[in-house]
Amino acid sequence: MARKQHMTLLASVCLLLSLLHPIAAQRCGRQARGALCAGGKCCSQYGYCGISRTHCGSGCQSQCLGSTPSPTTPSPTSERTGNASYYTPPYVPSACFGFNQAQFPANQYFAAAGDSSSANLWNGGKNCGKKFRIRCVGKGCWGGPITVRIVDRCPNGCSNGRAFDLSAKAF
Repeated sequence: MARKQHMTLLASVCLLLSLLHPIAAQRCGRQARGALCAGGKCCSQYGYCGISRTHCGSGCQSQCLGSTPSPTTPSPTSERTGNASYYTPPYVPSACFGFNQAQFPANQYFAAAGDSSSANLWNGGKNCGKKFRIRCVGKGCWGGPITVRIVDRCPNGCSNGRAFDLSAKAF
């Protein structure tokens, strides 16, 4: 009789755990209003956080490894035109994340945000880690838009009110 009760209890616990699992999974991406995963985990095409190939591979929505993720935040209602420059290594220490090498996306598309009155993307550090979609307009442009992650501050607006100081790879 005790063995039967033990098996019933074990089955009940397994059923309870299987019911709780979907509730505990962190949601992200377009399925969760653009939420990013904690701890830099990837957001799968289905809106779940993790670090497996399923999460970080094909269809990954944000914080993907080795690729340019599609933005998870809603598109802005208007575009702004600004100037960009580039900077070269050493990129550390950065104003956002110090010497932490994990701050740099695998594709090396990152930027310092301008902090001048005409181009204050720095915003007191509030944009650290955020992603911005940038496209080149005018002569000398090639390729499509890119997404860069803010990892640093560009003092005095990078001179002449520039909005971004891009990594060499992003530029």
